[in-house]
Amino acid sequence: MPGNKDVAKDEWGYGFAAAIVQTKGQWFFGLLFTQSFRAVDPRTLPAGTSDANPLGIAPFVAYRFGTTGIYTQTADLVALYSWDKNQFYLPIGVRFGKVWVFEKSSLNVYGEYRTSMIYKNWDGSAVKNSYRFNVSYTIPVGL
Repeated sequence: MPGNKDVAKDEWGYGFAAAIVQTKGQWFFGLLFTQSFRAVDPRTLPAGTSDANPLGIAPFVAYRFGTTGIYTQTADLVALYSWDKNQFYLPIGVRFGKVWVFEKSSLNVYGEYRTSMIYKNWDGSAVKNSYRFNVSYTIPVGL
């Protein structure tokens, strides 16, 4: 715990999350915020750094085309702001999909495209021309 040493940091963290969402007709939109901090002794950090991880801001907009099950929305996007380096990263993307609702399950199929809109001076990774195709089948608990 907390993770595999080959792929995760061996430290704990803490933080908060908040969401603002609104539905208006066929539109669904909102904003999600996450801020986490490393649970380390601040005296052990290098000068000019803090225990704050980048602020995550995830805006989303979705539109349903009537009762057809067809929809479009922003892709899974998380804009990041680094407090330590005063840097901003903003991905952008779009998703088109269709949901079939059955009596005891549902099927969601979508395709998505993502890229980076603002990434100048961003020290972290930035996506370029990412394509995604997804099929999700949902089975309710307690069949």
